[in-house]
Amino acid sequence: SRVETGSLQLEPADVDLAGVARSVLDEFQPQAQAKRLVLTVEPGDGPETAWCDEARLAQVVRALVDNAVKFSPDGSTIRVATDGDDRFASLLVSDDGPGIPVDELPLIFERFHRGRDERATTTGAGLGLSIARELVELMGGALSASSTEGAGTTFTVRLPRSAHAARGKRVGAA
Repeated sequence: SRVETGSLQLEPADVDLAGVARSVLDEFQPQAQAKRLVLTVEPGDGPETAWCDEARLAQVVRALVDNAVKFSPDGSTIRVATDGDDRFASLLVSDDGPGIPVDELPLIFERFHRGRDERATTTGAGLGLSIARELVELMGGALSASSTEGAGTTFTVRLPRSAHAARGKRVGAA
């Protein structure tokens, strides 16, 4: 609701994406160990920094990793990779889960949406991805997803590298 009313205050700074990813993955070690999941951070060739609010980015990554842990089969791998170009930095969260059916992919960022298979097997209100997208967009970025049924899903967070790139610009979907 703070996002909707415009009362959410962001504190943007240069943020190390791999550092945020490592910190969030550390929080998920107990759940990962229970399912024998491997959590990895795969940093890009150089330092990947973005102009964003570190606490809000961590909140977004938490939502993405939580879903990946929830839907990944025992013994699989969840990867968080960083990448980027001159203007935008990207953080990708990939899993080896069941994937998202093609007809549901356009709906996953809608509030209260829970996939048909998810409704019977998992808990949650269906707000995590909606809130994550809103936070990323507030930081001048974009959140997108690609998925192949039976082969996993990748969520891509694209954020501006600098305050100049963030001002008044919306990033196209990755």
